[in-house]
This record gives sequence, C-alpha cells and structure tokens, in this order.
Amino acid sequence: MVAGRVDRDDQDRYRFAYGRRYLARPNAISLFPNELPLRPGDQEQTGGALPSCLCDASPDAWGRRVIINLLTGQKGDAAYGVDFNELIYLLESGSDRIGGAGSF
Repeated sequence: MVAGRVDRDDQDRYRFAYGRRYLARPNAISLFPNELPLRPGDQEQTGGALPSCLCDASPDAWGRRVIINLLTGQKGDAAYGVDFNELIYLLESGSDRIGGAGSF
C-alpha cells in the first residue's frame, strides 16, 4: 500500500501528501506525527525542505556515491562534484536495501 507522494517543485521545495486510500485505512499511521500528521492535503516543511523522516530513508554517503557512479559513470574524486536532489537518491536506492524506513 502506498502511503503517500512526495513532489518537488522547480525551486527545490518538497511537499508530501498521504494517499486517499491510505488515509481511509482504519490502521493508517503517520510516518512521523511531528512532521507529517495524518491528514489530507499537501504538507510542506519550513523552507520547503524534505521532511527529516523521509531524509532518513535516503542512502548514506556510500550509497550516494554508488548511485552517482551508476547514473554518471563517475567514481572516486570525480564523483565529489556530483549531487542529485533527494528524490533521485530515494528513487534510485531501491526498496530492498537495509535501513530504517524501507520502501515507499
């Protein structure tokens, strides 16, 4: 079951919205009540940052370097200058890795 959707605008601001079917579930829980309370509609953090509970699901520095290498072919020192937005890292990291948040 998909819990929700993250969107990013052209100014690098992120918004999250729980899915209607997810909200309708009697056992629906908030991903993190302090940041993403269980309610309908778009939710945006101060400054448009990606909520920390979603950032926590992003790959670590090593995982980011692996993704950079897969997408650009760059490795070692050449990969230091490459940086993707958080959605790229989340989407490219896959749902089968070990970590706190699991899949989206």
